[in-house]
Amino acid sequence: MLSTLATIHAFIKRMGQVPGQRSLVLVSPGFLNIERESLDAESRIIDMAARSNVTVSALDARGLYTTEMTASQRSPLLGGNSLQLNTDRQRSSMKMSENVMAELADGTGGTFFHNSNDLEAGLRQLSEAPECRYVLELPIGDVKRNGSLHNLTVKVNRQGAAVAARRAYFMPKPDKKK
Repeated sequence: MLSTLATIHAFIKRMGQVPGQRSLVLVSPGFLNIERESLDAESRIIDMAARSNVTVSALDARGLYTTEMTASQRSPLLGGNSLQLNTDRQRSSMKMSENVMAELADGTGGTFFHNSNDLEAGLRQLSEAPECRYVLELPIGDVKRNGSLHNLTVKVNRQGAAVAARRAYFMPKPDKKK
């Protein structure tokens, strides 16, 4: 996961050196983000994309899918509780694997296309430039560097306006000096 995020970071860094508005479209069945370092890397990617005027959009290549286990994944050896536990684990991991793509898209003003088998329409939609875009910044000097996730809420007082905003940011603990 960290190598995938490092690659995305490198792409955005290079794209930031080119003039104009740029878009990066990720096409993937998703990737699991379970490492604490991944949250920090994801937050840094979103920050760099915003500073570099790069919009990240994502297409979930799984298309329309179900979170239930298929017959081939069920084992007759698993009893009621074990089968339910495996089903819950399957559902949770499938949902979690799309979170990173959704968060990168939301945090950079991009679009997350998912839960549809019309992948051609998804690619068409993701390759279109937004009509307009605003970038808001907030000072984080007073935020405690405690290694936690901080929620953000952005509201617009205008009918019909859509807001694509980052839901939270991760503030890592300061590096320990040796």
